[in-house]
Amino acid sequence: MNWMKKYKWILLIGAVPVLVVLWWLFRPEKLWVTEKVNEPAPFSASAGEPTLVATGKLESKSQPTQGRASIYKNSDGKFELRLTDFGTAKSDDLSIILANPEETARTMDAKQGPTGTNLGAVQASTAEQHFAVPANADVTKLTEVLVYEPKGNLVYGVAKLEAF
Repeated sequence: MNWMKKYKWILLIGAVPVLVVLWWLFRPEKLWVTEKVNEPAPFSASAGEPTLVATGKLESKSQPTQGRASIYKNSDGKFELRLTDFGTAKSDDLSIILANPEETARTMDAKQGPTGTNLGAVQASTAEQHFAVPANADVTKLTEVLVYEPKGNLVYGVAKLEAF
């Protein structure tokens, strides 16, 4: 212990750069800092105004989730799902699934995960974002939007779409 008293300033000066490097590598503030993405509307002005087809409020299930899910029909006949005021728990592997409520209940009870049309990965846990709905998806039957994490087979939130 006597040698520590003798070299405490050298140890202190050497420890500061090591702590700075460790902080830079592990970035502890990233545990509570969330990236925010705000995409522009997916519709071009020259294509005409999109028509709102269905909308619903996201409700929390296994994790806090909020926002609104809306399906729009473009003038070219294609459908888009738009999440507005969206927020959910942070995860690296969240997907948006457009599903049939009866099928979802049956498959989730069997612990198989939801069936439906996977629209893609969530880009950020708090963001306004949009997803293209495939042409073969029947938006009249797929009336639920799920925020789903396949790793844990968890539904973070659900929006029940109602025709507009």
